[in-house]
Amino acid sequence: MRGNLGDFIRSKTYGIQRRLYLAVSIVGVLLILLVSLSIGIESVSLLERNTKASIRQINQILVNSLELTIEDMYRSLFELSTNSLLAILEDPEYLGTDDHVKAQGTIMSYLSTISNSKQYDSVYLILPRAGRVLSQNTFDTILDGTEDQIRALPLFRQVESAEKETGVLSAIPRVSRGPSNLFGAFYRMKSGIQLVVTMDRNYFDRVIKDINVRADRFDHLVLLDETGRILYASTRSASDMLKSLPAGQSLMDVGSVRMEGETYLVFGQESDATGWSVFVLTEYRAIRRPSVQMMLTVSIVTGLFILCLLLVSRVLATRLARSAQRLKASMHLAAENQDHVIEVIRSNDEIQDLSQSLKHMMEEFVNNQVLTRDARIRALQQQINPHFLYNTFDVISHYILSGDREKANRLLEQLGDLF
Repeated sequence: MRGNLGDFIRSKTYGIQRRLYLAVSIVGVLLILLVSLSIGIESVSLLERNTKASIRQINQILVNSLELTIEDMYRSLFELSTNSLLAILEDPEYLGTDDHVKAQGTIMSYLSTISNSKQYDSVYLILPRAGRVLSQNTFDTILDGTEDQIRALPLFRQVESAEKETGVLSAIPRVSRGPSNLFGAFYRMKSGIQLVVTMDRNYFDRVIKDINVRADRFDHLVLLDETGRILYASTRSASDMLKSLPAGQSLMDVGSVRMEGETYLVFGQESDATGWSVFVLTEYRAIRRPSVQMMLTVSIVTGLFILCLLLVSRVLATRLARSAQRLKASMHLAAENQDHVIEVIRSNDEIQDLSQSLKHMMEEFVNNQVLTRDARIRALQQQINPHFLYNTFDVISHYILSGDREKANRLLEQLGDLF
């Protein structure tokens, strides 16, 4: 009986310890995984949002730079238009005079100063009445001709066709046959004089270089005019990608494009001053790379936390099962030694109640064994007494008949003591 109880307690003790360890481990692991997953997802989402926000900020910087450049061009044009020497250069009567030569030298010097200080590619002074075009750019030497020749120039016609007296231009043709300029601004004076300042693609090359020094966050830059025509593309791949878009579709309509076997996210913004759109293309994998690194870090930290939790839960489970282990040892001793009394385990859990119940049960079991033994003895006594008395009386009768009264008396006294 005691052996069976001991085996029962030992099995239950092992089960309690195992269940405690398993429960604590599962709960802890689930909590850590849940918290780590939440932190990881939020961190990755925050990192991607910050990266995209940074790219949009770069896009805004590009737009602001373009608009500030246009405003600066307007200021330069207005300052040039107020120069009194323009009237001398425009009037054919001054042609060949000392005043004309001095005025032209002064104006050319002024054009060079504006170009150098503002990093303009070309500054044009178009004088149709005088049949002349002045420019500080070596690609555009001083052009002398007739008024009709000047009015036939593509640059003159581009400015003349504009609705307003001031505005922006794109794909500006040079007076000479050199490469076209990227963009610029013009001012058409009431006297018919046209003032034009232009920028070539080196402008955006400088802007991109400056931004990439501060934050290398984009791969391609594209500038489109209000009609969707390509004004600038930082790479040939970006230019080819734009040309391959389906008819009627623009970069504003797509969130991503495929180029060179990679996916690029598109961030676009329109300039209010020019109506042009600036697009920044960033490789999606470059944005995801920090996120993947973040998730890898979170996974490693989570794994370490889980390992620590398993160790801690093992220790806690062992400590929680210590009372059950003491009860197990006490039952083991009780199974081997019947005189051993089961110890009452003092604890704040159900082990104390269990040990008290087992002790009471064992005491009842021992008492029941004693009572059972006494009952068996009494039963045997009840069976033995009739035969015993008959035999005893027969012996006494034999002693009396044989005259040995002394033995008969002693036997009677012993019988009386027995009962």
